[in-house]
Amino acid sequence: MVYRGICEDHCHSESEGRGGQDHDCWTRTTPTRLDQLSIKGIRDLLQSLTTLQGSGRVSCELAGVLPTFYDRVTRESFEQFGHLAKSFSERILPPIPLDTQCRVATRYGKTLWEHNPETRAIVGVPGNGGLSVGGYAQVLQRLEAEL
Repeated sequence: MVYRGICEDHCHSESEGRGGQDHDCWTRTTPTRLDQLSIKGIRDLLQSLTTLQGSGRVSCELAGVLPTFYDRVTRESFEQFGHLAKSFSERILPPIPLDTQCRVATRYGKTLWEHNPETRAIVGVPGNGGLSVGGYAQVLQRLEAEL
């Protein structure tokens, strides 16, 4: 299968305006906060993608669920990450740690990489054995390897 693009958060078929003759194939990654209502929204999204696939007009696949605002201090983030892992197993991407530098970079009109390439949101947080856990760098590595 040839993928036309990776779409984050919003995905549509280019063929919709042409009577549906062409079939576009999209791989979709979707971000979610680590809270109960957001995770319910991801389940609803998966149901919508299944409906789109059944229509025959567009082929969308869920390449990954991107957990954001991961706060390793709160139990809620840990528990909700566990629920995501159970529900989406191989589709779960490394979590993006909660990082105030995201807001700071936005305020200055810069990307995280321009503002501070060593920020937790990019490189992750220290885990067991000295390995980093999460971060956009891990997410990009995984998506490049899989797609």
